[in-house]
Amino acid sequence: MQKKVDAFAQQVTPVDNSKLEAELKSLNGRFEMQSQILAIFQQSISDAANQLIDYMRAFTAQQQPGLWLT
Repeated sequence: MQKKVDAFAQQVTPVDNSKLEAELKSLNGRFEMQSQILAIFQQSISDAANQLIDYMRAFTAQQQPGLWLT
C-alpha cells in the first residue's frame, strides 16, 4: 500500500495558485470599487428622495382646500 502511495506522490504535480491569487485580488479590488460606487449612488438617490419629499410637503401645504391637483 505504501508503494502505491509513494508512486502516486511522484506522479502528482504541485498546483500553481499564483494566477488564481492574482485573479482573486483583482476581483476583490473591483468588488471594493463597485461597492463604493453603489454606496455613493444610494446616497445620492436618498438625498434626491428627501428633496422630493420636502418639495411635495411644501407644495401640498400651499394647496387651498377644495382645489384639485391637475
